[in-house]
Amino acid sequence: MSPRFLAFELAGLGQAPDPDAALAYGHVLAELGGATIPTDARPRITQRADGSDHYRVEISANFT
Repeated sequence: MSPRFLAFELAGLGQAPDPDAALAYGHVLAELGGATIPTDARPRITQRADGSDHYRVEISANFT
């Protein structure tokens, strides 16, 4: 089984998003979409390649 991720973008407002806040937002999105996030999951946050102040967040998730 290949890894699955919940992915979304956030505006950084001058800096990268706080990992705990990004994880909390991910939990809200997962709940709305019927997915679950493992308790040991940590977000992977990367800045968009165009250099803008937007960041891509990826979190391991299980989709049903």
